[in-house]
Amino acid sequence: GNRLQEIQGANAHLRTRTLTRNRADNAITPTNDEIRSSLRQRSFSFINAESGERNGLMFLDGGTDDFDKTLGHISPNGGHLAFALNDVSNIAATRGIIIASETLSSAPDFDVGESYTYLLSGNYVAMDTQVNTMGNVNGSQLIITGVANSNAEDCSAELKVNTLSLDHGIANKNIEDAATKTNDPISSSSCTINKGEIELTFTLDGNPLILRGFATAEDNDSPYPSKLINLLWLQDQQVGLVFAQLDQNLSPTFE
Repeated sequence: GNRLQEIQGANAHLRTRTLTRNRADNAITPTNDEIRSSLRQRSFSFINAESGERNGLMFLDGGTDDFDKTLGHISPNGGHLAFALNDVSNIAATRGIIIASETLSSAPDFDVGESYTYLLSGNYVAMDTQVNTMGNVNGSQLIITGVANSNAEDCSAELKVNTLSLDHGIANKNIEDAATKTNDPISSSSCTINKGEIELTFTLDGNPLILRGFATAEDNDSPYPSKLINLLWLQDQQVGLVFAQLDQNLSPTFE
């Protein structure tokens, strides 16, 4: 499953979305969000801190050997953390990634009438009774436009999804050739922003698609609302993590 952990003072909690397959009949069981109070305090320690070195590498919750270390990195300003999960202590080995961003005290300012284009990169896992699918959405495009809070919406958005996917058959164990698909642009049915949290809802292939996550902070003199938004990709039988990076029309050449 994918886990999105939000740290908000006394309101710290863990929100989890899980996608599972029944081994007996291959039935898929998607779940709604499960929100729980934080189960424990999380601890951090710098690598080589005793020698005075600070290269950004960190451990999450301690760890003494290669099997229980959760290794990660923190940005120079302390606003972003990422950890790679590596838990092989039980039968169901776990691999994953945790992305953490500092919470914002105010919402990113998407100017009314202005459109901001974000390029997407990331992956999702999909399941049905026949196949497991690994999908990649690199090159997809998300356009967010500021609105005057009409109809209780904080923004509007348009999404153009390009996918590269690979199917693994459950019965025959075959891996099919990679397939590509380009979808027509779709408009959001809702777009809400609460401080740094953002949630966008679309309808893709006849099913609701939710992009939910956090916008990262910008410097006070930055002309942009946010250059990076970390988003969960949530559909009925899909779970993924994607990054929306602001298209700044940078030149690929050096002068």
